[in-house]
Amino acid sequence: MKRCYLSLFLLFFVMVLLAQKKSDENFLISVEAGKGCLIGKSNLSPVGVNYRNQYSSGISINTKVMYFWNSWIGVGLKGNSFTTSGDYLLNGKVNYADDIVTYYVAPQLEMRRSFRNNFLISFGMGIGYMYYKNESANEINMKTISHSDAANMDLMFEYKIMKRLSIRGGVSCIAADNFKKMKRTIEQETIIIKPQKWDKIQMFRIDYVFGIVGAF
Repeated sequence: MKRCYLSLFLLFFVMVLLAQKKSDENFLISVEAGKGCLIGKSNLSPVGVNYRNQYSSGISINTKVMYFWNSWIGVGLKGNSFTTSGDYLLNGKVNYADDIVTYYVAPQLEMRRSFRNNFLISFGMGIGYMYYKNESANEINMKTISHSDAANMDLMFEYKIMKRLSIRGGVSCIAADNFKKMKRTIEQETIIIKPQKWDKIQMFRIDYVFGIVGAF
């Protein structure tokens, strides 16, 4: 993750140096939704890596507010929520069903360029904070929360349907693997858990999203 953060910072710096021309669309607000697919070593199970295959995808929602100080470079803020659920047996005996939600917020740097009439492409990235919450209420009534730093990269294709309104779709990648502790509450008892390396929560995700963009 440290190499990823350094690469993002260097790319930020280069993009800022290249910025020159002013923009007549200073503010962009976008909303997208779609399917988020877990990849690689992702583990969203709070009860250990043996159950990570019980979670494969979920619903992802993005919101962004961006300020463009020239024609193609902007800064802003991204928010994302992701929800999924599991339903399986622990040790082949205990019924376990849960709902998981993660929230991610991060400052963003985005490049946006027109390559044909009414068609645009945008590439954005950021480094921020992810909050994880898991709740179950079957044979085990348990709540687990944790948090991590995280990073994202977004690639979007836009089509202008009006002067200041576009539709767009694309992919967003999010990575978070620094969930060092878990706060777990079972019934009324709360404990802090430091899981082993292989049992830690990890998220590597690709979102396929579609939405709208408003320019002001």
